[in-house]
Amino acid sequence: MIFWRVVLSPLVVALAVAYLVLCLCWIAFDAIRKPKNWLIACAVMLAGCAPREYTGPALFLGDSITLNWDVAAVLPGAVNKAIDGAEVPLIAEMAEGYIREVKPGMVHILAGTNDKLLEEKLKTVFMVLKIGFAAKKAGAQVVVIGTVPPVDWEQPHINSFFSISRYNTLLMVLAPLCGFVVADYNSAMADHGGYQRKELFRDAVHPNTAGYVVMGGVLVETLK
Repeated sequence: MIFWRVVLSPLVVALAVAYLVLCLCWIAFDAIRKPKNWLIACAVMLAGCAPREYTGPALFLGDSITLNWDVAAVLPGAVNKAIDGAEVPLIAEMAEGYIREVKPGMVHILAGTNDKLLEEKLKTVFMVLKIGFAAKKAGAQVVVIGTVPPVDWEQPHINSFFSISRYNTLLMVLAPLCGFVVADYNSAMADHGGYQRKELFRDAVHPNTAGYVVMGGVLVETLK
């Protein structure tokens, strides 16, 4: 009885309320100061609700990063329809035909590296999401969208670190809102500064054998 009198005393209640208000103020301040982190955190929570079980083959769409990946070694029976050097508009144009042909249970999309230095990041993201919606409409149970792996940003002919970082952030925020799963290859293949882990790449863009092993691990973990 004495315990509850102490717990429910006005002073204790006032202190508890004040502490709660301070916590809420800190969360609000941190969300304003670092909106990207909070948006991604919310998106990750939503991504946990996206379906991961499917029947039928897995269809992989993308550019040379996917084309050079032995996806069947990761998911037996997977079909690789990636196009060397393709930008997202071409992948989107070809996707519907590939989806009709393969009739996949899961569609994996990893694209954006080649897209005009990602000058129109939001437009490119929307085109990737549109492929996902087309896959869902055609009967795919699961859509996985991969973040673009880091590149050697010092090369002038490819996307900069900042372009890819912002593009991936948009993907990670918007894809879960659409009911899609995000496979975050970039984080797994980048160092603490966000740049390429050189031991995972054979050139400025393409993963080597070790890099593809890392990507396979990320995908398998994502689908659990």
